[in-house]
Amino acid sequence: MSLEARAQADGVDLPLPDGWAVQRAPRTLLTVAAPAPASGFRPNIIVTAVRSEELIPDAAVAAIESIFERHPGALVISDDVWPHNGVAGRVIVFTYPAGETEVVVQHYVWVTERRVITMSASCATYQYVKLDALFGAVASGARFTEALA
Repeated sequence: MSLEARAQADGVDLPLPDGWAVQRAPRTLLTVAAPAPASGFRPNIIVTAVRSEELIPDAAVAAIESIFERHPGALVISDDVWPHNGVAGRVIVFTYPAGETEVVVQHYVWVTERRVITMSASCATYQYVKLDALFGAVASGARFTEALA
């Protein structure tokens, strides 16, 4: 899948997978969704940012606490160091139940000089094998500026 197109908002610039569309959503910088499936879960990527001078260990702990608060029944699979272009980062992979579907999320947390930026890439567990590398490629292609810091 090509990642030539890009989506930008408030100092965050992401590669956009072919066929995926930018959508408006409250309290997000960017929301990108896969083409709507005939049935089942619609994979998506959500980017947020908050002004903060937190260090990555504190931001990662806060992210994990937030995962358990927002997603009852969540299971954290991994929490790994994931720096990107000189920006400190972590990637937390977790699952949570959503009705009849189990959702898997690659949740990236990056700490710039003045912001904590998160990218949550979500899909149903049955979609994950096909989307794992794509989510990693989008995260690898992310660019940050301190535009609103």
